[in-house]
Amino acid sequence: MLVRLASQKINLQIEDVIKEAGPERSSLGRPHLARALVTKGYASSMTDAFDRLIGDQHPAQVAISALGANEAIRLIRDAGGVAVWAHPRLEVLDKILPELVAAGLRGLEVYRPKSSPQHVLNIKARATKMDLLVTGGSDWHGPGLGVELGQFYVIDDDVSQFLREGQLLA
Repeated sequence: MLVRLASQKINLQIEDVIKEAGPERSSLGRPHLARALVTKGYASSMTDAFDRLIGDQHPAQVAISALGANEAIRLIRDAGGVAVWAHPRLEVLDKILPELVAAGLRGLEVYRPKSSPQHVLNIKARATKMDLLVTGGSDWHGPGLGVELGQFYVIDDDVSQFLREGQLLA
């Protein structure tokens, strides 16, 4: 991605990205690159960096090879995990949910900070209809990246069935 950005006259070094990731980093990703773009003045915000420079379908984006949904679900289940669809979008949910459930999907993320009350109700209704677990979380990706840690949470009443199936609650 740095080479692709350089071809657009945006000159960052890997050290700039590493610096933004901080000493506790376990991996490097686009959020760290976005922060470096902001720090160096190439973008006005993280959102701007993604929207103009490194988001999906932009010239600097490098597509990754990822598992298909059915393969990912199988891998999660084989490892003893509970497969849940994070951030399900309503416009595709009804179309592919039956196939994912047949593959072993067990839950839908219902509660998250950016979801409207109507979105929560819609996703929860689909989870109930398909006998799926309900999950949620803060969607926290680090300081300054959206809702701060602790400002959004779910209570175990909301996700107790998921916690039991994942053997996290007796």
